[in-house]
Amino acid sequence: MANKEKGEVGVVVGGKPYTLRPTFDSLCELEDLVGKPLHELIDGIQQGRLSGVRAVTWCFLQDEHAAEIKTLKDASKWIEKAGGADAVLGFIHQAFGLNEPEEKAADPPEAQSGTGEPSSSVLVGSV
Repeated sequence: MANKEKGEVGVVVGGKPYTLRPTFDSLCELEDLVGKPLHELIDGIQQGRLSGVRAVTWCFLQDEHAAEIKTLKDASKWIEKAGGADAVLGFIHQAFGLNEPEEKAADPPEAQSGTGEPSSSVLVGSV
């Protein structure tokens, strides 16, 4: 079962449950596989690089499904079964937390008004 708190994404493909898991190890493996830092890979995916989608998919499936998804070609077949690159790109966005609405920050508390008297605090090094 996928743990959303860890960025995991659960999906059923062909009646079988899969977990895409962005672990530290899978992210390192991903950078090694593509020869680029993660932020460059994400930029490429957002610009439509399908090879990046395939590489991310393969790496994220390795933790739970390495026996089945052994090669990048296997990842390509899985992507097709999962609904294609657009569908899998949605899963990747979920895993990376991309395009998710930001929680509205609560208004900061109002500053309390002072007494009008000078502060009794002493700055360190000012004595």
